[in-house]
Amino acid sequence: MQKIRQILLFVERGFSQRSIERETGINRRTIAGYIKTFTSSGLSIQELLLFNDHDLQVYLNIDKKETVVKDARQLHLESHYEYFTTELRRVGVTRQLLWQDYISEYPDGFGYSRFCELLQDHLRKGNSTMHFDHEPGRLLEID
Repeated sequence: MQKIRQILLFVERGFSQRSIERETGINRRTIAGYIKTFTSSGLSIQELLLFNDHDLQVYLNIDKKETVVKDARQLHLESHYEYFTTELRRVGVTRQLLWQDYISEYPDGFGYSRFCELLQDHLRKGNSTMHFDHEPGRLLEID
């Protein structure tokens, strides 16, 4: 809430969005979204600054997260990711064969290209790695 108050103060003093971005380190688009929220609230900047942190947060609905409702097809596909992953390790099993099994079980499912795209996204998440550059003997890293 401190950053929100900073943005409110900068807006009240007539700072541009670019200068607010430089001062606070918050992205300009995020700042523009906050300013839009401020103006749509119907209150002036001075009135918003009088709120305590909790009331300001509730009034502006800042912590309100939009929930993404997943498609039933995607939920069904996600429930089979583990099976697909293990099957792809077997010799002779292709994505085309897995898709054919998937579509025979769930006829309203995704087409082949979307199926492959979602499966590839899932497989990439499992192979996350990070490379550390360091000078040998200077730093001890423990996992």
